[in-house]
Amino acid sequence: MCGVLFSMDDWRSAMEMVSYYQKGEDGKSEVKPLQNILNRSVDELIGKKIKGINFTMGTYGMGGPGFVGLLLEDSKSNQEWMVFTIWAAADSLLLNDKWVGAHPMFYDQQKPLYSNILSKGEVLEWDNVSPEIIGGAILKADLKNKSFTININLNGKIHKLELLDEDPRLSPMPSGEKRKALKDGDQMGKYIVFHEIGGMLDTVENRKR
Repeated sequence: MCGVLFSMDDWRSAMEMVSYYQKGEDGKSEVKPLQNILNRSVDELIGKKIKGINFTMGTYGMGGPGFVGLLLEDSKSNQEWMVFTIWAAADSLLLNDKWVGAHPMFYDQQKPLYSNILSKGEVLEWDNVSPEIIGGAILKADLKNKSFTININLNGKIHKLELLDEDPRLSPMPSGEKRKALKDGDQMGKYIVFHEIGGMLDTVENRKR
């Protein structure tokens, strides 16, 4: 489980708003440094398999921020989550140039690949992302200031997953404006964090309560 508590109007980056901790052998929580992709080599991702995806990671106490996590496995079967700690992260993702997520008011414009909402009394639920990436291996990873791209090989077919900020190809904000994911001046890498199985992401403020 990945739990993150923060206010909806708090646009601090992931590195500023959360800490990482695990329970030790004595049952007590042990705070550890939070690792993001800037602390590691992007090349470490090459060859890792995608074993799962979670579109509903995180909590702010009354609901969830919609972080998206990919469960990665290396050649020695070690697993960890790579989590995109962006509010409604699915809406900032493209898979093969198609919207992964979108606000339901734009579903008529382009049906997203993933949906899990109740809109006007109707359950709109489907997942056309998992079949395209789960079981695949990462061939290439590219991190830039406002984007993160991975190429995934599944049964000989290459799929491109992109995490983007202010890209016109993304679904719009409900206001109609371009979708903005990052705080001004932040890099995309600050929002991509690594989370061990059984670990937690939480705010330092919440743990002091």
